[in-house]
Amino acid sequence: MFNLNSITLREIKTSTFVKGDIHKILNKYDHEFKGFGEIYTSLVKKDTIKAWKFHKKITLNLSVIYGSIKFVFFDGKKQFRTVNVISEKNQLLTVPPKVWYGFKSLNNKDSLILNLTDFVFDENEIERKNENEIEFNW
Repeated sequence: MFNLNSITLREIKTSTFVKGDIHKILNKYDHEFKGFGEIYTSLVKKDTIKAWKFHKKITLNLSVIYGSIKFVFFDGKKQFRTVNVISEKNQLLTVPPKVWYGFKSLNNKDSLILNLTDFVFDENEIERKNENEIEFNW
C-alpha cells in the first residue's frame, strides 16, 4: 500500500523587496527536486473537479499561484488524504509517483496550479479514472 505520508507540503522561500517579492518555488538543490521534465500550468475552473490520475513514474511539484485548491490523494485501497493549498501561503506540494489524486478549486473563482515534473508527459505513463470511479465526498 502507498504511504500517503510521503506527500510533502512546505513553504516556498520568499525574498521581500520594496518593488515586489520573489518566490523561489524549487531549485536543483532542494530535496524535492528529482530532475526536470517539464513545467506547465493547469487552470481549474470554479466548481470543476479534475480527478482521478495516477502517475507510474512522474513526481509532481505543485504550487497554487492563483486561488485555492483542495488536493485529494488515495492510496488505492481505502485511505484518503486531503491537502488544501492557498496561493497566498506560497507553498510547494510534492507528490511522488504511484498515488491516485484529484483536485478542485475551493473558492468561487478559477484557480491556477503550476506543476514542475521530473519527466516529460507520456500518455502511456498515466492511468485515469472517472470522478465517480473512486468514491469521495468532495
